[in-house]
Amino acid sequence: MKIKIFDLALNDKEEIEEFVKSHHIVDVKHSAGPDACPVIVMYEEPNILQQKTFDEFSEDDEVNEFLKSHDVIQVDHLPDCYTVVTYRKSVNNG
Repeated sequence: MKIKIFDLALNDKEEIEEFVKSHHIVDVKHSAGPDACPVIVMYEEPNILQQKTFDEFSEDDEVNEFLKSHDVIQVDHLPDCYTVVTYRKSVNNG
């Protein structure tokens, strides 16, 4: 999860609304006060789920390196000697 802080004195509401439309928002906090108050947006980068399949001929090192270098959500070992890895890939930075 990431956090972005908007200062209402510096950022207009349209800028905040555009940010909210383009990200997966977890929560929004703001304090009510006489001055321009900060708006704290907790969000996650847009992402997609992908799968990669390894067959019985795949080297263990290849599978292990893939698991180490990706945001793995689930690993399924199928009875026909296939391993299916479901992982998250960020839309913005691959």
